[in-house]
Amino acid sequence: MSLDLLVDVSVLRLAVTFSAPLLLAAIGELIIERSGVLNIAIEGMMLIAASSGFVVAFFSNSIIAGAAAAIFASAMIGVVHGIFSVHLKANQIIVGLGLLVFGTGLSSLIYRLFIGVRTLAPQMPVMRSVSVPILDRIPFLGEIIFRQPLLVYLVYGLVPVIAFIMYRTPIGLRLRACGENPRAIDA
Repeated sequence: MSLDLLVDVSVLRLAVTFSAPLLLAAIGELIIERSGVLNIAIEGMMLIAASSGFVVAFFSNSIIAGAAAAIFASAMIGVVHGIFSVHLKANQIIVGLGLLVFGTGLSSLIYRLFIGVRTLAPQMPVMRSVSVPILDRIPFLGEIIFRQPLLVYLVYGLVPVIAFIMYRTPIGLRLRACGENPRAIDA
C-alpha cells in the first residue's frame, strides 16, 4: 500500500513551510529567555510583523520590501518592550500582556485599514520552491522536506547554528549566565 493513499504530500509540505516562521520566533524567544528577559508578547510581535509585512508586500509587489517591513515592525515592538521592561523597570509580564493585546488589535486594524473587508482574499506572489537536487528524489520525504522556499531551509539551518553558539561559544556562555545569575556577571 502506498503512503500517497493515506497522506496528502502537499499538506505535509505546507506544514513544513508554515512551521518555519514559528520556528524562527521560537529561536528568537530562546535567545531572549536565556538572556533573562521574559517576553510573552512574542505572538503580538509576530502578528504586527505579519500584517505590516503583508501590507507592504501587497502594495509594493516586493517580498523583500515586505520582509524588511516585518523585521522593522517587530523590532520596534521589541524596542518598546525593552524600554518599558529595562529602562522603566516595569513588570515584564504586564508589559508583555499589554503588547500581546496591542499587537493582536493593531494587526487586525492594519489589515482592515489598508486591505479592507473583501469577499475574496487578496492574491500575492509567493516565493518559489527550491529543490535540493539529489535529496528531492527520496520517496515521500524528498517531496515534503526538500522542495521548499529558500527561507525555510535557512530557518531550519539556523537551529544547529544557534545551538552551537548558545552552548559552545563564549558569547553563548555569557548570554546564558546573564539569564541565570546576573549578579555573578556584574562581579
